[in-house]
Order: sequence, then C-alpha cells, then structure tokens
Amino acid sequence: MSFSLRTVATLLLLLPLLTGSSAPQNAVDGSLIQFELKDQFDRPHFDHELRGQNVLILCGDRKGSRYQGTWANALRDSLRSRNHLDSIEVVEVADVRGVPFFVKESVKSKFPKERDSWVLMDWKGLFAKAYDFQGDKCNIVLFDRSGARRYQVAVAELSLPVLEELLDHVGRVSANVEDSAPLPQRPGSREQKNNSHR
Repeated sequence: MSFSLRTVATLLLLLPLLTGSSAPQNAVDGSLIQFELKDQFDRPHFDHELRGQNVLILCGDRKGSRYQGTWANALRDSLRSRNHLDSIEVVEVADVRGVPFFVKESVKSKFPKERDSWVLMDWKGLFAKAYDFQGDKCNIVLFDRSGARRYQVAVAELSLPVLEELLDHVGRVSANVEDSAPLPQRPGSREQKNNSHR
C-alpha cells in the first residue's frame, strides 16, 4: 500500500485532531494558557475564570508535589500577612500525566478532602509542557492581570530568600508596577532562558 506525499502530510496535520491532543494554547509567548481542567472533585475550571486577575500557579509532578504543599502554605500565609492575598488567585495544579486511567480515582483520593482546597488535575501535562516545567520540583509561575507571565521559578525545599523574591514580584504585580527590564531570576532557572527570548 502506498500513500502520496500529500496524503501523508494531511494525516500528520490532522493527527492532533484525530487523537484528541493538541499543543497548549499561548505557550509561545508565555501568557496564561487556555485550559479546561477538573479538580479532584470533578468540578470543571476554566482559564477565563482567572482572566483579569493576578494569578500564582503552583504545579508539581509526583515527586515535585512533596514540596508544593509547603510552598502553597508559606505563600498563602505570607500573602495574608502582607495584605496581598485578596489581590491574587493562588491555584494549585497536579501534573498527573502518565497515570493509567484505572488508577485515576485512587490518585484523586490522595488530594485534600475539603472542597475549598481544590487542585486542578492536569492529566495531559498542559501546564508543564507550556512553561517547560522542571520535573521533581514545585514550579511556580506568576501572571499579571493581562495574563502575561511575570516570574517563574522551580523550587524544592522551602527557601526564605526565594520566598522573599517571589513575594516581592507578587507585590509589584499587585501594585500594578511595570518593569522596564526582565525580572531577575534564580540562578540556573529555566526562566532565565525564557527571558532571553523576550
């Protein structure tokens, strides 16, 4: 059986539609991607719910999730003490791609039972792919009200200097301060590479 070059090219273009997968939206410019994800309670959440707000995304894979809760709690407590908690939406995302369908319910049961402590279940790794997240880390991304990415860092154990740096960026975004130059990043973070392309 032989196929023409045109047939093969057409099939390659249609492959994402046929398989139900597609590249994350807006990943090229680093802005907040379009998404429709469910939390551990199967409630749907959409990117448009976050539009017009400052957003802090925390995302970890299986190994990175062990740091995520510590960072989320530290950030919420610090934001509350600085009166910034009302000016930013903190969203936790679980990078659970690769989990077989028959253990999904078991995985979801490991997340908080309180309905106001929801976590987005990212079964396809949309966020990790869009922002080139590091594995085995808690990846934190800050977006301003326009959806532009303003800061990104991959972290492990809680570090007060990194926390202070992140909180400084949150304060600037909350105060709607525009930066004339790219924000400084942690040494070795992938964001340094991302900023060099802007």
